[in-house]
Amino acid sequence: MGTKGHEMAESDRKDHHRVKELLKEFQNMKPQEPDYIPKLNELWGVLSAHIEEEEHQDLPALESALTTAQAAGESERLAKKFGLTKALVPSRSHPSAGENPYFESALGMLAAPIDHIADIMRKFPEEKISPNPSTK
Repeated sequence: MGTKGHEMAESDRKDHHRVKELLKEFQNMKPQEPDYIPKLNELWGVLSAHIEEEEHQDLPALESALTTAQAAGESERLAKKFGLTKALVPSRSHPSAGENPYFESALGMLAAPIDHIADIMRKFPEEKISPNPSTK
């Protein structure tokens, strides 16, 4: 997607970092805390604005690029790459990992296995557990 894709990715990184910060605060809160609902509302406000932008700007641009990629036979390769990426990213918020793509990727790959093991332990023994973290 060239320069436009790079600009969209940078904007999304900033939005994602803000959501990660809010999630980090929220995931450590208990429902009885007085700031629980206000924090949830703040998180939802930032997240819904970001979702709106993705639905009306990012996804149509991506769909156009993928249509071109599909015509060039790249769509299946990109889908497989995305599936692999899902298995390598953390399942919890880590805003201290930063938003630099290189550092964020490296730190995410270190945090992901720990997050996935912790997710399994949170479900144990009540729920069926899949060894693949990207499936439910």
